[in-house]
Amino acid sequence: MRLLDQALDALSHAHARRVVHCDLKPDNLFLAQGEGPERLCILDFGIARVAHAPLGTVGMTPGPGVDLSDGIAGTPRYMAPEQIRRAPVDGRADLYALGGVAFEMLTGRPPFPGDDPDAVLLAHLETPPPPLPGVPEPLAAWVHRALAKAPEARFESAVAMRVALTAARPEPTVGDPVTPSPSPLPAVTLPGVQVHGAPPSAPAPRPRWPLAAGGALLFALGWAVGRFL
Repeated sequence: MRLLDQALDALSHAHARRVVHCDLKPDNLFLAQGEGPERLCILDFGIARVAHAPLGTVGMTPGPGVDLSDGIAGTPRYMAPEQIRRAPVDGRADLYALGGVAFEMLTGRPPFPGDDPDAVLLAHLETPPPPLPGVPEPLAAWVHRALAKAPEARFESAVAMRVALTAARPEPTVGDPVTPSPSPLPAVTLPGVQVHGAPPSAPAPRPRWPLAAGGALLFALGWAVGRFL
């Protein structure tokens, strides 16, 4: 959930400047790591559009996996219905795509998988998103709202979607086992998310045996001096 929260924070900054990414997908999400906490970054604004501008192919520099057939720009597995219809878009198209990414994070597959781009695009237009078995109902409802076919049925903004995510986040209950912090690994569960750098390792604990040895030595010296006094 932390990664989704950071993605929504990044989108809110882009949308405030009327920039719509138009190709949000796992391959464009990166985890940057340095001395501080890891941070999710959204990359590749190659087909980004100004909000409400018509979609087309002029002036675009698409990356790998971007479909430009029939003037449609984007990745079929995460494309919002209004993009498929080549209608003007706003930030809610990115919220739809992030809903698809969230669906994949929770289930291991996108909402409409398949190798036939035309079939995938048609599913985005006509097929309701599948259920999310095993996912808490508030969180599943959050994903399904993001994947609503009509933009007006989705969250009105990335800020509103982020607030709703906080409300939908499962709360730990009393008695739940404490999950230990995982060791740093150069991979995450979401396909396509890349990690750069490595978090700093915690300093090793200082050994305590010299203190114990020093105490024993002082005790022995005191005992020996006492015998000769």
